[in-house]
Amino acid sequence: MKFNWKMTTGMLAMWLGFSPVQAGHITHGGDIVLQEFHAYRQEISSELSTLPGFILPLPNFMTAWERATTQTHIELRDKLEWQGFEVIAIVHPTLLPPLIEINTPRWLSYQGSTELKQIVIHEYLPVVGLVDTQYQYSQSLSAYLSGVQNRSLVSLFKQARQENLFLTHSALWTEYFTTPEARRFQNKAPEALIWLASQIPAHSDVEGKNWLQLFQGLFPLLSVSEYQGASLACVHLKLQQSSSNWAQKAAEFLKQKGAPPRLINRCPISSLPQ
Repeated sequence: MKFNWKMTTGMLAMWLGFSPVQAGHITHGGDIVLQEFHAYRQEISSELSTLPGFILPLPNFMTAWERATTQTHIELRDKLEWQGFEVIAIVHPTLLPPLIEINTPRWLSYQGSTELKQIVIHEYLPVVGLVDTQYQYSQSLSAYLSGVQNRSLVSLFKQARQENLFLTHSALWTEYFTTPEARRFQNKAPEALIWLASQIPAHSDVEGKNWLQLFQGLFPLLSVSEYQGASLACVHLKLQQSSSNWAQKAAEFLKQKGAPPRLINRCPISSLPQ
């Protein structure tokens, strides 16, 4: 998702230390807007805490995020402009305490839109200490949080791969799979294993070793009842379709874990993620 830059801003004010903003009076009929804003904030904080720390944009991101969301004041305006354009929100991270102004009518015009969640992320990031002028951080976090909402490890893997945080961080992923937070994704772990079986590196031994470590680390997330199910049949099918020695190693690993390819002909095509 890519915002029009006229929708929401505040970065320039942050770095120059002033606020050339035309703002209306604080509105007193915007309880619903404040409720929605704080509901998004709480939802975002909860979902962020589910993610592995190494894919977040700062090493201490969650500490900085909690501080920012706790200390920042929120005020509603009946009009908000930046350089002559009406905007939905403006953040003032250098104020003490930091301030986010929200354009009530503009916010209400976006009710029901998934863009509001990214706007909340975007407005807090300067307080955290991240410049999000191109929405690179808020878009990345929104993609990860979508994966959390859908309980989809595949979504996390795809976004992490775009950011070079996938196979290069196989040891950290494997460690994450052992945490209580990873259990949120347990129901879709078979789907993730099928997808992983279709992503075997073709030419790099280093990537192959990392892939196998990731494959083996992910397997314990599956319940024992899945071992003889159609999902594992799909995993074996994907592995048999590969000529890679890493696929052979993965198939041998499954056999050792009590999940041999007994039902390989029962893999439904609809179970194969893209």
